[in-house]
Amino acid sequence: MNPSPDLPPLAPNEVITWIKVERESFDILGVIVASLGFTGLCIALAAFCGSILGVAFILRGRRDRQLAAGDHVGIHLGDPDTPAASARAY
Repeated sequence: MNPSPDLPPLAPNEVITWIKVERESFDILGVIVASLGFTGLCIALAAFCGSILGVAFILRGRRDRQLAAGDHVGIHLGDPDTPAASARAY
């Protein structure tokens, strides 16, 4: 067996092991599926965070309205059961 002219000369007991390397290929379907999966994950995360923030804003608004309604001091000028003076004139 004659060595190839491209290979360096081998010393005794040296062996060249050939490993088959497959050609690289671009998997467009894999790229699309991975990007859609990542997009779905981003949409789910945004929906979850948005719903949590929405519920928090709604609850805070309701709480603020209840506190504001309780803070008002009303001035009652007359008894609600007594008719007004103008209504008694008739």
